[in-house]
Amino acid sequence: MRYLLAPFLLLAAAACSSLAIAAAAAFRGPDALTADPATFQVVSSTPQAVQLTPAGQRLTLSATRPETGQRVEEQFALDRLGLGSSGLKGIKPAEGENLYLYKLSPEDADRYARLQDELKGWLETRSDTATMVAVSVLPSGCVDADVAEQERLSTFWLSVDEGDTFVPLVRNIDVIELSQRSGPNVSVSTC
Repeated sequence: MRYLLAPFLLLAAAACSSLAIAAAAAFRGPDALTADPATFQVVSSTPQAVQLTPAGQRLTLSATRPETGQRVEEQFALDRLGLGSSGLKGIKPAEGENLYLYKLSPEDADRYARLQDELKGWLETRSDTATMVAVSVLPSGCVDADVAEQERLSTFWLSVDEGDTFVPLVRNIDVIELSQRSGPNVSVSTC
């Protein structure tokens, strides 16, 4: 899979990692605050013991404005697509693995664009304190109850250019743990 080097290298650490917008401005190329949300795609690579539901996967965008303490966080619905509708053409899942492709629902792509505009306004008025932005994924589904944690590790990638390039949002993480990070509304359970 091809990787877009800038600015998503900063997002590669973990699904809950933060990206300093000021740092992102030093890079060229599309990012989660300037790219058209209608072009976003998310790919999940999961063992067969992990059963993600066709609907219910979500992309989360959160931001904190340190000088005022203002914080926004919104979740956006992801619709499942056929693998052939992306730059993933020809990529096949590894043995014992499921590969799924998602994009923002049309309604949520519009909501995401409105939030982008709000956050861009923060940049125009920001002081020397950097606004922090995080993009993460919230999976939904279930995991076979008798499967060890090592056998349910999953990876999620994000593309902001209709699947031409992907960067990891989170790699080799237990989807139950990833789901629990989002708070009390756990969206992945045991089957």
